[in-house]
Amino acid sequence: MLVLKRRIGQSILIDGRILVQLMSTERGSAVLGITAPKAVPVLREEIIRPPTPKRPRYTAHPSMDDGYAVYDNLKGESICSVVNEDLADQIASDLNRGIVESVTPDGRWTEEAP
Repeated sequence: MLVLKRRIGQSILIDGRILVQLMSTERGSAVLGITAPKAVPVLREEIIRPPTPKRPRYTAHPSMDDGYAVYDNLKGESICSVVNEDLADQIASDLNRGIVESVTPDGRWTEEAP
């Protein structure tokens, strides 16, 4: 990958026919102007490549005591242990959807007030 610094108004030429010019910068973003032949498609990357799926904050995993743990991926720690895999999956799913407000270490939870 070639990395270049450009000032506002400066440009680069690609393959002798595609001109990319830095028009302005706004709050950490660059505004580019692109001049290319009609036969050359110019597409934003997020249009042609779907975003990578975001890892859920809470996930259920088998634990060392033959039970299951609900894991907080953001904090990097287990938040509760239960004996049933389905219950662990349900708690993680409800936490991710915001249905459950908090969970005690033994797997009891409180629902978020409407």
